[in-house]
Amino acid sequence: MRKQRTTYLGRQFGLSAMMQFRDPVVLTRIATIVFPLYLTLMLGPSVRTFALAVVLMVAGLAASTEFSRPDTYADRLARTYRNRQLDKRDRLRRGGNESVNGDRR
Repeated sequence: MRKQRTTYLGRQFGLSAMMQFRDPVVLTRIATIVFPLYLTLMLGPSVRTFALAVVLMVAGLAASTEFSRPDTYADRLARTYRNRQLDKRDRLRRGGNESVNGDRR
């Protein structure tokens, strides 16, 4: 007869299970749920409001789902925004008279 073993999973395992999604995906999915609910509450329940809420939910889920690429549309947008901010910061540190590729303006 085999003795059953019990394991207690620590807090780190619970956190790592949530970390399988990247931050832009999690934020996009939260906004996909919260923003249409906010619109419905503020504008009142009508056919137009529900249609707008459904369109926003579909767009949010499409932006945060990996279809044929390894990254989502939300990931690509966040990466592009971050790179632009880093480039802008680097240009300001260099004196602001160079473009990103090193040419003089």
